[in-house]
Amino acid sequence: MLQGMVLGACVLVAPYFAIEPDPGDRAASANAAKERTTAEWNRLSYDEFCECVDELKEAKNISALRDIIRKDVRNVNYAVSVYSRLLDDDAALALCKNYDVDDSKWDAAFGALSLRPREKVMDYIKEICHSGKAYWRVRCYQVCLYAGWDDLVCEATDDETDETPTEILGVTVGREARSYLEWWPIRRAERATSKVEDLFHSLNASLSLGLFRPGR
Repeated sequence: MLQGMVLGACVLVAPYFAIEPDPGDRAASANAAKERTTAEWNRLSYDEFCECVDELKEAKNISALRDIIRKDVRNVNYAVSVYSRLLDDDAALALCKNYDVDDSKWDAAFGALSLRPREKVMDYIKEICHSGKAYWRVRCYQVCLYAGWDDLVCEATDDETDETPTEILGVTVGREARSYLEWWPIRRAERATSKVEDLFHSLNASLSLGLFRPGR
């Protein structure tokens, strides 16, 4: 009876130990990654590349990931995203700022900011959103929507009728702004009320200064 219980327990726990990665395998995988040439990385399919990068993520091998990014291999954006997540908050933001905003690696690093504390990254996100380019504004709405941040409600309210196209097929600024605003209807209503009040105060100021004369 006792022997049967022990055997049963072994059967139950065996699958758990079977899926534990071997530290030696991790180290070997990391070393192999660093020794790969750019051409060898480029021969990998997207799924194969992601699998290799994920192994490095599990091993927390930041130097190997940095080496891949430095080689600027095909599918490097996935490596940038994973690498960014292994950095501390300040380093992740610095990585993003280090790239030109028209570089696809910036896009990957920017998307990873959604996993950071709001107070660490929101000033930068707003700076990008206010910079003007349609695609950058769309990315700001996407990042904040994914993170659950309502800080761009004012910007999105101004953009919701803007049908400027972006590099993403079928995506306009207005479409993404509306998608973002759907998650915060109360904030949206507050913004609309505020705009009416601003207009009212502006009109009153014009009347008091004699800048506007209503028709008789």
